[in-house]
Amino acid sequence: FHTIKTLGSGAQATAYLACPRVRKELVVLKVMSQEILNEEALISWARKEFAIQKTINHPNIVQLKNSFEIWEGDDQNSKIIQMYCETEYCEKGELFDLVQWHKGLPE
Repeated sequence: FHTIKTLGSGAQATAYLACPRVRKELVVLKVMSQEILNEEALISWARKEFAIQKTINHPNIVQLKNSFEIWEGDDQNSKIIQMYCETEYCEKGELFDLVQWHKGLPE
């Protein structure tokens, strides 16, 4: 991935606008925070979330394209040192920002 700029950061991840080296499209690359990687229960939660998101295919929901992990160590002492997920990029921004800007949406 070639990262272009930081889109935002939160408790769970930092999101970057990125372009995969093998595909010429803009995506969001989320790098999970070290707090998640320090607890096995949170790693398990993240894996379940990724698995569920990969199955969702709806025009109004951002699609998870891929997720992957980087491991360090040998078989006996290996641990995850980084988790990533790649989602589609919505160039017009988040729905939340649109709702705030318009001070609500008509029903």
